[in-house]
Amino acid sequence: DEAMIKIQNLGLTGHNLFTIEEGFEWVNPTQYVIKIGPYDSGKLITEQFNKKESYNLRVDTVVQFGADRKSAEREMQDVMNLNIRLKEAIKIKGPYNLMTINELQHRYPYLNWIDFFTKFFKPDCHMYNDDPVFVTDPSYFYELGQILKTTDKRIIANWMFWNGAESI
Repeated sequence: DEAMIKIQNLGLTGHNLFTIEEGFEWVNPTQYVIKIGPYDSGKLITEQFNKKESYNLRVDTVVQFGADRKSAEREMQDVMNLNIRLKEAIKIKGPYNLMTINELQHRYPYLNWIDFFTKFFKPDCHMYNDDPVFVTDPSYFYELGQILKTTDKRIIANWMFWNGAESI
């Protein structure tokens, strides 16, 4: 969560493991809510480049900065695999849920949500456990927890870096 906040503060947008915004709730437009959903993958890698070309570009880039080719190949393959897992976790037609931050914390305890929202929306924005959160794809957030538990932090950091770099 700290990495997401730091990169957000730099103005980069392609790094997020999930989307976050604030606005009015669809069913009750008088209720102001935080909205979270699956990360916005943009175009599929196969649409941007051939997968192999994208992989080679990433490997060549880190090798030019001094990385060992074998290590770079392994790490970039891990990043590509993480990207695939995140995309597969997205359920486009899943139900949405309106819940409080407290309920969100109980369902998805892998992140300190109130702390994250407070830092994300800046300290002058007061967050409370009963503030509403609109979750557009609850199953994604369950899968995200599983992915974060089973994925090395270095792979996640590399994924965040590459998605941030591609958003520039």
